[in-house]
Amino acid sequence: MKRWQIFLLLLVVAFLPYSVAIFSGQELGPTEHIQTMVTPDAPKPGYGWDVLQADGVLQFLPWRDLVFDSWRHGQAPILNPYQLAGQPLTANSQSGGFYLPHMVFAFLPGSTGFKILLLGILHLFLAAWGLFAFLRNLKVSEGGALLGATAFALSQFMVAWAPLASVPTTVAWIPWVLAGITMPNRRLGFFLTALATAMMIYAGHLQFAFYGMFAAFVVWVWTAISVRKVSVLATLLALFVGVAASAPQLGIVLKNSATSHRRNTPTEQGYQGYSKGVLAPYEALSLVNPKLLGDPSIKTSEIEGSGVPNGYWSMFVKPGANPAECALWVTPIAFSLGLFALFARRGKDEESASVTVPVSLVVLGVLLAFGSPLNQLLFFYFPGWSATGSPGRAHILIVLGLCLLGAIGYDRLEAKGDGSKKWLAIGLIPLVLLGLGFNLMNMLGGMLGQPGDDSLGKIIGLTTKPYLPGIAISALLSAVVLALYSSKKLPKMAALPAVLAALTLLGQHPLSGKPLEVPNLNIPSQERKVFASQSWSMVTTPKATMPPNIASLARVHDLYGYDSILDAKFVEKLKTVGDPFPPENGNLALLRAKSLDDLTVASTKALVDLGVKHPVSADSMSGIPTSDSRINGGDIIDDGYDHQTIKPAPGATEILVRDRYFPGMKTSTPNTTVEDRDGWRLIKTDGQQSTIRIDYSGRTNFIGVIIGIGILLLGTLLSIRKHEPNASAT
Repeated sequence: MKRWQIFLLLLVVAFLPYSVAIFSGQELGPTEHIQTMVTPDAPKPGYGWDVLQADGVLQFLPWRDLVFDSWRHGQAPILNPYQLAGQPLTANSQSGGFYLPHMVFAFLPGSTGFKILLLGILHLFLAAWGLFAFLRNLKVSEGGALLGATAFALSQFMVAWAPLASVPTTVAWIPWVLAGITMPNRRLGFFLTALATAMMIYAGHLQFAFYGMFAAFVVWVWTAISVRKVSVLATLLALFVGVAASAPQLGIVLKNSATSHRRNTPTEQGYQGYSKGVLAPYEALSLVNPKLLGDPSIKTSEIEGSGVPNGYWSMFVKPGANPAECALWVTPIAFSLGLFALFARRGKDEESASVTVPVSLVVLGVLLAFGSPLNQLLFFYFPGWSATGSPGRAHILIVLGLCLLGAIGYDRLEAKGDGSKKWLAIGLIPLVLLGLGFNLMNMLGGMLGQPGDDSLGKIIGLTTKPYLPGIAISALLSAVVLALYSSKKLPKMAALPAVLAALTLLGQHPLSGKPLEVPNLNIPSQERKVFASQSWSMVTTPKATMPPNIASLARVHDLYGYDSILDAKFVEKLKTVGDPFPPENGNLALLRAKSLDDLTVASTKALVDLGVKHPVSADSMSGIPTSDSRINGGDIIDDGYDHQTIKPAPGATEILVRDRYFPGMKTSTPNTTVEDRDGWRLIKTDGQQSTIRIDYSGRTNFIGVIIGIGILLLGTLLSIRKHEPNASAT
């Protein structure tokens, strides 16, 4: 195929999962559930609650909206002034504040939700193109490389994690790091490795960036032993340069994490809690088909009266279980060909790639995701690892390895002669896997120790029944396609990825819903508000009012919020009102009360001390000021993302702003200073200024981003030259 045809095919593949959302005008995530919290009279959703996918609306939609808005206003996205009395934005990493595509997309027309969809398509395309390039470097045929690239882009992992935008954005660069390490053109390989490493870190999800570095380590060891020993030091240097180029953002993140409420000293008790995040053996059923574990988006009408609030039965066995957390499915075709690659020996005269790299990735992924002593070593001896998320997320390495194996299996199957009869075994693999999956599913209730009429087995049958026909049809079609291909009845290259894409479309789309509508709350910009929330929930729609971070979309200052890194000292301030964390999520800070009228005098006074205007409308709480606000001694006239502008009251020499103080803040107005006063900003002035500007630390770091990424990008472009037909298609 011509290069432009390959690009076009991969672009179509990347578009497919997002097509439903784009054509129907939807946004990623369970927006209908969030809408019922924002506007209680909104229609009740017709599908179950997915607490992990909700982060796509509660975190990534507001974060992207603020990042885009900041760049459009010519400001660096240093702080979110609307949550948690001024919450670091770029410093939370996952907001991707200094990520170059975010800077560019900020100036495109359209809503934030639509831009997130376009970014999703872009990164699926990058993931597919990068894996295609890596496979070509491994001497996999064009057809095999297209198969592996398509399987990866349309895998359950990339689709299920789509609403949590930092994950696919980060993972999309992992194949490019590997492609750079194995690039025949060494100069191009150096710059590409460094550029992809930097972009992977800027993209924001540091846990998955670590897994990308693990994959790079596997490929680096393999190249050192098997391919080009002279390139070993150059590869290490390229990885180091990539990490160094990400310093403008990474430095801010590490500084912020040093004061995190999650910062801890590894303990045995902490490790026991961390270990609960490994994948359970039965979750490997998602390799056969993810619907065998149920589906949280199943229509509630189909399980009504069953007593089961959610269609994902795994969460009733393992608290916190979610389809995205065990997304192993890479379609029956790719998985079957991957198994074939393991058992089909490579002929002496064959050029097909070695299975060493993909098998090593799968083994490493299994050890980390399903639990092993390796997890313990990382937890106790790798700095910062004890504060990371679920270890089960290492299954990205399994998914990557399976897609590589599928591509190699494609080549090895093609190399067999007509009389091999291997097509019969290959054609039966999907059907055998399906049979095993169904039988295990039927036995799981008893195996997991919950027999009886109301057993887990009944729940499993109820929540998987709607999907059984589609699962069976996809397995049958896979068997037929593989049999026809092996018997030389199908075209060799373009047909198989196209069929793979068609099979993937059977129920594989990111969760999406109608665009979230946030009403105009008509709250003065200088006021800080609170919203009472009764509870949070893992399995049903929470009883929350204006859920955390959504106030940012309305540009309303909300004392509470939701972030993966919260300042430990500020958390202690919030605890003067009451414990802000629901048991289900230690990163989500709420005012946990049925209503504001239920607040005690002590809680109300604590809120006022935190810069909240008196939250209770009644005058029953005497002695508590009713006109207090975020500032004493002036007015806030501009809450920027990298600065704040204050108008002092006439003659004022001290101004207390109840917004969080961060080291490095300084005033750019003569004869003024800003300092820390119990965690707030205290401005001292001689009383002669009409306005005072506070500049936030890190506001000029984006210049380093432009310079560093610019140099690496330029070096990559200047290093590109024509390759042989079996070389990378980059």
